[in-house]
Parts: sequence; structure tokens; C-alpha cells
Amino acid sequence: MFVQPEPNSGCLLWLGGIDEETGYGKFVNYDGKTISAHRFSYLTFVGPLPDGMCACHKCDTRICANWDHLFPGTRF
Repeated sequence: MFVQPEPNSGCLLWLGGIDEETGYGKFVNYDGKTISAHRFSYLTFVGPLPDGMCACHKCDTRICANWDHLFPGTRF
């Protein structure tokens, strides 16, 4: 598994690749496309995001992949 629980915050810290530009966890999925770890987590454990929405962090931890810390929102 590529996450490590952080006991104080409840974050699931991504241990895989990190996007150098954004600081978010990332990996290449089964069809060869790069996807952010937190977005994949949201899509897998919560469901689809509304059109035009991002998976935003309540915890403000870019490498967190805990779906309970994510919500649909915009970048701005």
C-alpha cells in the first residue's frame, strides 16, 4: 500500500510519487494516465465528482489521500 496513517490528523499520507510542481501525490493508473492520489481516492471511495469540480482537502495536506478529508470544490 502506498499510504501511511498519520495518527494525530487522521490523514493517509501518500508515499508514492509526488508532482514536483504542485506537491500533490500522483501515480500512473491502469490505462497509462497520470492521476492525483487524492482524486483517485475520492473517485474510488466516495464516487464521481460533479462536472468541473476538484477533490479538495479539508486538512490542507496535499499528500493526504483520506477520502474522509476530501470534498468537491473549485481551485479558487
